Amino acid sequence: MGLIFRDYKIQSRDVDWGCNVDLNANLSIEQIQLGAILRIADAVEKMAESQDEFKNRYEEEKALRQKLAGTVIALRGVITKLKKGLK
Repeated sequence: MGLIFRDYKIQSRDVDWGCNVDLNANLSIEQIQLGAILRIADAVEKMAESQDEFKNRYEEEKALRQKLAGTVIALRGVITKLKKGLK
């Protein structure tokens, strides 16, 4: 029988990690640490998604700011022409 490749990242997402213990038994320190690492991994994935959203929003706002800056420049030109016309 041949060996197959198992990707740690994919495998860790597909498996519901845990164990069966007696009602009065405590988890080992390794099990607690693994649980903490899994929670951290979930949080980091959510932060990465949020970062992508913020980056997209930043780019949209940057484009809008540049467009409005051009509008302000054009309006200043109109004001200058009107002032010259009043003199």
